[in-house]
Amino acid sequence: MSQPPANESTDKVFTIADAIARYESGEVSSQFRGIQSLVDQTIHHGAKDPIPNDSYLEALFLTENMLRHANHKINIVTGCACDRFYSTLFTHLAQAVQRINSNGGTARILIESNTCPKWMEALAIEYKNSFEVGFQPNGRLAHFIVCDSKIVRIEKPHGKLSLESAADEIKAEVFFNNPAEGSKLEKSFQELWDDVKINKPSGRTDIITAPSWLIHRTEAARYLPRPTSEQVDSQMKAAAAIREASLSKLPA
Repeated sequence: MSQPPANESTDKVFTIADAIARYESGEVSSQFRGIQSLVDQTIHHGAKDPIPNDSYLEALFLTENMLRHANHKINIVTGCACDRFYSTLFTHLAQAVQRINSNGGTARILIESNTCPKWMEALAIEYKNSFEVGFQPNGRLAHFIVCDSKIVRIEKPHGKLSLESAADEIKAEVFFNNPAEGSKLEKSFQELWDDVKINKPSGRTDIITAPSWLIHRTEAARYLPRPTSEQVDSQMKAAAAIREASLSKLPA
């Protein structure tokens, strides 16, 4: 699967920020209709072949599919830059956790950090019997996702990422029917989990009372692009014109 996506100029590096914006726009190109068809056929036929994940945008799209098909168990090992990735997938992650909670299952995320987003802490409080976040800041861990013991994403090692990083720095393989690999990774996850700090990285989880969706919405505002000076000038002029028009209508 190539990068950048269709219609994207090759003169500019397609960044992680670009990938997030494209995903959040809801634009579905022929490329991703093809990936969705491949996912659907793989699940329908129980195929064991991997689906290649060659960019951050594909990672978002494929992980969304993984979360939508998770019903009983999720185990995730992820890096310190997980905030923006899972923040983008917040709705799908929250729905998966709610579904797993209803089914009496468990969802666990292990982060290579000693902090996590406040919305994730709040989600862990909302579903404290089924969702936990663990921390291991000093390890160099292989990143992977296992859902329902058979849906697997294995990520290749990469350097430190930022929103300005090239989207194609992310590479992985995704399986929708690989119970052998799923079982092996779940065993590795449990070994890691037995030696981590769980769920209270900041000591402030007891005072988080807002729902996770509200905290997520507030935190997401941090990533909105700042208006340009031209946009600010235009908005100020428009506001002034509205005020003048309103004053002109007042009785003398």
